[in-house]
Amino acid sequence: MNKNDYFNQIEEKLNDLNVYEQVKNDPTTIIKTEINKKVTKMLEQNKITDHNKYDLTSIDDLPKIRGQLKL
Repeated sequence: MNKNDYFNQIEEKLNDLNVYEQVKNDPTTIIKTEINKKVTKMLEQNKITDHNKYDLTSIDDLPKIRGQLKL
């Protein structure tokens, strides 16, 4: 499969409104911020360890899409 076919198939799948919902704004930053606040609060209350906080805290370079098409 060449690169253009791959991108076309991925785009076709993403445009399926029965599976995906189009959003105007990316909610990722808001969700990450809320999760990080809650995890920090749990750490301050000694409900989790530093290691747990590290595992639960989001990274900054999240992938936007990853496609594994059936051939």
